[in-house]
Amino acid sequence: MREDRNGKITEGNNSKIDSAKKFDEVFKGNKKWNEGKYQKGFELILYSCNTGKGEKSLASKISEEYSDITVIAPTRQVHFSEKGISGVYTEDKKGNKDFGYWVVFQNGKAVEAYDSNWIPGTPSNGHKINLNEIPKGHIDGIDIGEKEYKK
Repeated sequence: MREDRNGKITEGNNSKIDSAKKFDEVFKGNKKWNEGKYQKGFELILYSCNTGKGEKSLASKISEEYSDITVIAPTRQVHFSEKGISGVYTEDKKGNKDFGYWVVFQNGKAVEAYDSNWIPGTPSNGHKINLNEIPKGHIDGIDIGEKEYKK
């Protein structure tokens, strides 16, 4: 799991994080998380692949458990370069890219979305996407057992 948009990797125990409880356990030593998880307006950005895909995604689960915070997560893989985030997309063997989205969750529900070129924590001018316009393959979560976002 990455801690910031420049790709700093947060040390963990290499176990699967699939719930808000597990996320809290793994990040219990993270000062920012411990100070913010119960603060209204705290923003958690998950720079972790596919963590915003579907209504039962990790981002959704965390935002439901910690209802005062906002969680932002991608629907596809997060790619990094030496300059930081280079995009949110999957790529096939021919180099074709399927661009993803950054989805904003509050109280377990998707409330906003932004295109793959947006970098969370920066101005969002021109990047906002209507949740209803996101292609089904990005939000159905079929590969992780989801159906669709609750809007």
